[in-house]
Amino acid sequence: ITNVFAHPTPVPPPWAPPPPTPVPAPVPTKWSEMSAGGHSGTFTSSGGIDSKNGKIVAGNDDQDPAVRLHDGNGWIEQPVQFQPTGLEYSNVEPDVLYASDNINNMVWFTPDPMLDPGAWLPIAGPGSGIGEFINPNGMFSHESGVLYVVDTGNFRVQYFDPTGGWFLLDT
Repeated sequence: ITNVFAHPTPVPPPWAPPPPTPVPAPVPTKWSEMSAGGHSGTFTSSGGIDSKNGKIVAGNDDQDPAVRLHDGNGWIEQPVQFQPTGLEYSNVEPDVLYASDNINNMVWFTPDPMLDPGAWLPIAGPGSGIGEFINPNGMFSHESGVLYVVDTGNFRVQYFDPTGGWFLLDT
């Protein structure tokens, strides 16, 4: 049986230049700093990662919870009072960073991730109601400013509209 939809592989004309040689992508010079170890930029238990405007932010959710920011010049560490299991920059606000905390069942935010630990404020707590979570995990910030959070323990997705509070995503 002949496949009538099959097309022969195109052959470039003899005057066509040769295809370009692929150039390997650059490798971050400090990538090894993101592995387990004992110096700045090491992670013993990864708790999410995101980037915005050339900055990389990553969480460490072990016995020494911290948010670490890499600004191109090295890692800056900020201890936090919660377990950052997920991190997501706002797609609207310049430096607003959200964090899910599935140990304490909360969602946090800060206007600047490198301020003092008290700059992190909860915007959701534990429970089963709207704006309450059990094991919040993955997060996504939409270009409209809405933050979606997977509420794993309650088997649902909730979203936070900064102008109106928490809502359930229709199922």
